[in-house]
Amino acid sequence: MASLTATIKALLARDESTTLDFKRDQYPFANATDNQKSEVIKDILAFANAFRDQDAYILLGITEGHPAHVTGITNHLNDAHLQQLINTKTNRPVEFSYHALRINGKDIAAIRIPEQARPTFLTKSYGKLHANTVYLRHGSSTSIATPDEIARMGTPDAPTLDLHFADTNERQLKRTHRSITSTVLRTPKNIPENDTIAGLVNPNYHRESITQATFAHFTKPISIAITNTSSVTAHDVHITLAMPDPTNYVTITLDTPPTPNLFRGNRKPPKLPKHQVTVQRTNSTWHMTARLAKVQPHATQHLPDLLYLGATRSTTLTITATMHADNLPTPITSFLTIKVTSKQRKLNLQQAIKLAHKT
Repeated sequence: MASLTATIKALLARDESTTLDFKRDQYPFANATDNQKSEVIKDILAFANAFRDQDAYILLGITEGHPAHVTGITNHLNDAHLQQLINTKTNRPVEFSYHALRINGKDIAAIRIPEQARPTFLTKSYGKLHANTVYLRHGSSTSIATPDEIARMGTPDAPTLDLHFADTNERQLKRTHRSITSTVLRTPKNIPENDTIAGLVNPNYHRESITQATFAHFTKPISIAITNTSSVTAHDVHITLAMPDPTNYVTITLDTPPTPNLFRGNRKPPKLPKHQVTVQRTNSTWHMTARLAKVQPHATQHLPDLLYLGATRSTTLTITATMHADNLPTPITSFLTIKVTSKQRKLNLQQAIKLAHKT
């Protein structure tokens, strides 16, 4: 019991989630109506059906906060009676356990729900709950599962994949929303040759430097990562990204301008790198695809190429991501959002050259 108590104390510092719920009061049970008893059934079923990779806990006698506050309860439920209430009504046995604990000098309770086979639902309506309806924990709330979610539950060997933006420097995960600034540099069209040392200096050095600076200010690198939150390896993962651009404001590319070389030398045109991500624009929509051999359980892999994105007008872009894998019964769809703030900056020749050489 000491280890469970330590676990519960650690959970008090967390927020409610797919694996954690705080309840100030005990569930009504003795002399309670069917409607009242259905509350505990609904919560346990929702956690049993949740997409997660660790045990879930319902903590009774705890008020949500930062950290959560131990308020205590005055009575406990009987585990055997609770098991009988739920497991005589479901399509399969529900794995859970009720624990009476004492923390900070007050009585609390923990209902632990381990990972288990899904979906689980009532075979007959009871109280406020409907028969053959799959209740599912989403974040800190409970709702009815969609057909796609139920299909994913029915395949215990299927991985669970999430797509995120990632930091291009630290390669750490970020959220599914990102904001960037895209600056359009207005530079002179006629840029003189760089002929300080005739025959030795690259005459196009100024032009190439300004081109590189214009690109760096207009586009921002976008890194995308996929995380396998399950205990099952995802094999042959195919990712497709679609982003509408009906106004043709957006530019997406995989290639950056070559680095300017001050000296002429025996320069050969640089070879474009080979990319594993494809980018094309068709019918006013940008399409991007990538393939990964596999994504290990509880691991994160980044798409092998950066996307360089800019827009000539301020806009909010929505990317629809679809993930396929050999062992996924149905594709997983998620959404990424990029808010672009577009600016314009006009430069004279001296300003353009100075900025280019600082980039």
